Amino acid sequence: MRITRWVSLIERCGAEFRKAEFEDLGLCSCNHMYIFYLCHHPGTNQDELSKMLHLNKSNVTRSLQKLESDGFVTREIDSSDKRMIRVYPTKKATEVLPKIIEKLNCWNEMILEDISEEEKVLLNNLLEKISRRACQKTNQMYHNE
Repeated sequence: MRITRWVSLIERCGAEFRKAEFEDLGLCSCNHMYIFYLCHHPGTNQDELSKMLHLNKSNVTRSLQKLESDGFVTREIDSSDKRMIRVYPTKKATEVLPKIIEKLNCWNEMILEDISEEEKVLLNNLLEKISRRACQKTNQMYHNE
């Protein structure tokens, strides 16, 4: 059984959907996660963001530079630790967040349209359990946590 094969396929199709749907918002297919996270956790530093999203630090830096140049985030040097950069969503980001959520909900509804409510709950619970385990394992293997 290769569950990861199906999860990967779903993600690639989702990326195609997001690319098309987020273009009018001025976003790339993967930048929505930064806006979503930062709107809920303003002032997060780049290292925390990298860990929470399970992304490479250099990719986070590049994405944040793009989001900053496009007016979605601001980055500020922490006043108590000059090595730390804190990231804040702009008004533009908070205004676009409901549209992001709407489009993601639309995608979920489309791909789950013939799945019963009971199956949706079970699927969600199983994917959440697998995701927690995946995060736990990668943290142990690569982050010594």
